[in-house]
Amino acid sequence: MGRFSTRSRYDVGLAEVVELAITCEDCGKASTWNSQRIRHEYDRGFRTVPQVWQRLYCSYCKNRERSQGRNIQIKPKLRSRGRIKPENGHGQE
Repeated sequence: MGRFSTRSRYDVGLAEVVELAITCEDCGKASTWNSQRIRHEYDRGFRTVPQVWQRLYCSYCKNRERSQGRNIQIKPKLRSRGRIKPENGHGQE
């Protein structure tokens, strides 16, 4: 890949994800999937974060507002790739 890529940082395989933060943009309800839950989805045949995102919905908004409840934001936490970045963003890579 070149310097600029059309691949989203969220377009990654579930094998690279250690935690998945899920938030409903409408009501603010939040959930976090740990590695065990992610592994369960992987075993069910979902291989990428977008595949999982497509099946997610907010049950509270779906029942309360009779909408589809699909205004979901996801933030995957990826496995370390051998480099440790300091929290302040400085240091060698």
